[in-house]
Amino acid sequence: MSPLSPLEALRRATGESHRRLEAMPGQARLLAPDFSREEYRLALERMYGFYEPLGRALSARAHAAAWGARIAQRADLQRCDLLGLGATQADIDGLARCAQLPPLDTSDRALGCAYVFEGSLLGGRVVFKHLARLFPDRNEVPLSFFAGDGERTGDSWRRFCAAVNSGATNVEELCAAACSAFDAMAAWLRGPTAIASAIER
Repeated sequence: MSPLSPLEALRRATGESHRRLEAMPGQARLLAPDFSREEYRLALERMYGFYEPLGRALSARAHAAAWGARIAQRADLQRCDLLGLGATQADIDGLARCAQLPPLDTSDRALGCAYVFEGSLLGGRVVFKHLARLFPDRNEVPLSFFAGDGERTGDSWRRFCAAVNSGATNVEELCAAACSAFDAMAAWLRGPTAIASAIER
């Protein structure tokens, strides 16, 4: 039997962690027919609290700077959407930040973490289409974060998959880091805060 490619190994290793994250009440609400504008803002605030410190942490490591820039860009789109929803920059600066980030100290761990967030752009496009139907006025409810790379999202994902298969050197470390990233994100989203409680009500 041929050995699994790094990408195939990642998909197998992270399947359960991915399913747990998607099954969380707050995540499921994103696709609910009665999802509200207030819930949307709360969800963005909570996600920003994870993406922003993660982007900074990755950008500070030479072996992970490119992935850090990608995630920092995603956090900036969240910030812009929040401003469009009525938040002030002071509101955003005051949001809670996650301190329990996944391990990022090697190139394989950074790549495993990036797998989770690059893959989330595919799911984000599904959420975008749903929210665009619920909130058709982009001036009233901006959706820049969930729009991902727009029509280029599929191409971006294929390039990333090729980078995984060509760049991974320690598949066990790669897979463990991806699982840690899924689990860290899930732990943050269900954390004991007023925001999390509001999202998951």
